Order: sequence, then C-alpha cells, then structure tokens
Amino acid sequence: MNGWIERRGYPRASADFALRIHDAISIIEARVQDISCSGLYCQIKKAIPVMTKVAVFLLLPDPDRGGVDLREIRCQGVVVRSQPRAERDELFYDTAIFFTELKENDKEKIARYVNSKLASDANFNEGIT
Repeated sequence: MNGWIERRGYPRASADFALRIHDAISIIEARVQDISCSGLYCQIKKAIPVMTKVAVFLLLPDPDRGGVDLREIRCQGVVVRSQPRAERDELFYDTAIFFTELKENDKEKIARYVNSKLASDANFNEGIT
C-alpha cells in the first residue's frame, strides 16, 4: 500500500477531444487531456486567472457508438488551477476547470465516457502483462 488516498469524488480518465472555453473576453480552443463528472484538465495558450467563471463547450465522443458520434455538452465552470509551462519554446498553461453547472443528462454522458475509457485502458494494460 502506498498511503496515497484518492480525494476526487468521481473517477477521471485520460481524453483527447475538442474543447472551447469562453471567458468574459475571449474564446479559447483547446484539447481536453482528462475529464471527470466534476471537471476537466486541459492545456491552453492563454492564462485564465484562478476563480474565473467560464462557459465550457465540449464535443464528447460517444462510447456507445464506438466514439465516432460526438455528443455536445455545454456547461459552466470555474478555473481552479492555471500553471504556466514551457514546451518547445512555447508557453502553455495547464488549466483545471471545475464544473459548477452541469445538466444531469450531460453528467451521465461524461460518466459513460469515463467508465468506457477506464475499462478500455484496463483491458489494454492487461494485454501488456
């Protein structure tokens, strides 16, 4: 046992799909890097101050249809982390957004995606060992 305790209320899965963040000034396009029913993590090229309210627009792959169909999700959130990071002479911001307003049916879509992704990753990892 490593002594580490998971404090998140929902499981989180790696991801790679389109995201738009609308703050009071601009629209920022990015890619989701991981997601749960409570929020997401992405890398963006613009700093958004912590505690900034944002509108979030996702095109979530539908695992029930092989990830081919996309499910639109619009919700509200707040930036809870924004850390600068240089990569290949470019500055990015590792940004975490906590969902503050998310419809129940959209939460269910995210949960299906996360559970499907975690099951797929587990099956892949079993094949390696």
